[in-house]
Amino acid sequence: MFRQASREWLEAIAFSKAQTIYFTTALSKKETLVSEYGKMFKNLAAVHEILFDYVTDDIKKHEQMLSFLYQRGKGISDWDYHEKHRVLKDKIHLFAKVFEEFKKMVFGYVKKLYVLKC
Repeated sequence: MFRQASREWLEAIAFSKAQTIYFTTALSKKETLVSEYGKMFKNLAAVHEILFDYVTDDIKKHEQMLSFLYQRGKGISDWDYHEKHRVLKDKIHLFAKVFEEFKKMVFGYVKKLYVLKC
């Protein structure tokens, strides 16, 4: 059972992962692969995809911790959970910000390719 915040985070990560796959496909055209910029984007997309899995795992572990807390597990407090929730929220916010910058770079690059072709 996932809380609303975790569910929203997981959905956002899944959508971002789908976008990365789309970008990778769009940038795998011959003219982009030969450029160093295109190679950089391909590698960056691979890094983002790996990070999606790490963040998803962190969210799932966080939810397991909440489940344990609800079952009144020993050795964990509300404060611990809320602190870890805050840290995870900050991490996801930073990740979303970095991914937005990545998308701007991709769109800028694709726009330059389109202008060069015209």
